[in-house]
Amino acid sequence: MNRHKWIALFLAIITALLLASIGVFIAEESVIGVIGALLGATMTTGIGFTLKRKQREQDRE
Repeated sequence: MNRHKWIALFLAIITALLLASIGVFIAEESVIGVIGALLGATMTTGIGFTLKRKQREQDRE
């Protein structure tokens, strides 16, 4: 696996953990935790898609 795939795997695992933590924060009735987990999941997903786009552009060249 090249470097980009390891980074993508890491971001996917972090995103999955953040999405799972949303349920935990809902059970604990922590609004700040839910908002933080949602923002974190959105950010890591966005970073992953951005890296994927950059990798595709490099592969085309």
